[in-house]
Amino acid sequence: MRRPLLYIPLLLVAVALPFAGCSDDEINMIRPPDEPDEEIPAGPAVVRLVPSRPVYDVGDLVMVQVVIDNAGNVGSVSFKLRYDLQVLVFVPPAIEGPFMSGDGANTVFLATDPGGAGEVVVVLSRMGAAQGAEGSGTLAVFQFQAVAAGNCGFAFTGATVKDPQARNLPAAFNTVSVRVE
Repeated sequence: MRRPLLYIPLLLVAVALPFAGCSDDEINMIRPPDEPDEEIPAGPAVVRLVPSRPVYDVGDLVMVQVVIDNAGNVGSVSFKLRYDLQVLVFVPPAIEGPFMSGDGANTVFLATDPGGAGEVVVVLSRMGAAQGAEGSGTLAVFQFQAVAAGNCGFAFTGATVKDPQARNLPAAFNTVSVRVE
């Protein structure tokens, strides 16, 4: 019984018949696309510290910006900014950068140094915005007084980036060091 071989040509005709008379462009429109229509995110957001310069003298004001790059749909950013209390003293107030409110969204910005513990607790959030902030920009600017010579490594602890629905977004938090002479 070799009948199954007779079914193969019939199967090929059944598969090819719907495409008979179609141009290559029409056939390509029927095929699934090689790439999805949805845009794939470029990668995690990067939050980094940018001092106005790497070396300061005792008595100088040390300005440090917190910048976010490659952000997508950011609803809030929170972190503790740690610094060496023996070398620097936080000088309030911190200043909110334009990134979160750049499209006109209302924001809440809190930055406090609880008890002079060598860290500034920061919360920055968009209020009532269904869509998060996108792109790159400055989140906040901090100022410190250089009180003694030494190296001061700024670092993030407890840092998160969240979407408007309070879901964690992938993010990297980069540190930086400054020197006081």
